[in-house]
Amino acid sequence: MDGIIISLFLWILGLIILFFIIRHAIDSSRTASKYDDLIHEIRMLRNELKNQENKRKHIIDERI
Repeated sequence: MDGIIISLFLWILGLIILFFIIRHAIDSSRTASKYDDLIHEIRMLRNELKNQENKRKHIIDERI
């Protein structure tokens, strides 16, 4: 019975250590910050496209 508890404890400890190793690797690669920058750029482009579409609508309305 003691062997099962120790094995379970070591298994959980190993998972926690593996989690922190993976988390550190992701943070050190700066993937998350690059992803945030990409999302920000996409939002800016969408806003720019909306503004251009609105300008085109006004131009068409003024010509008529």
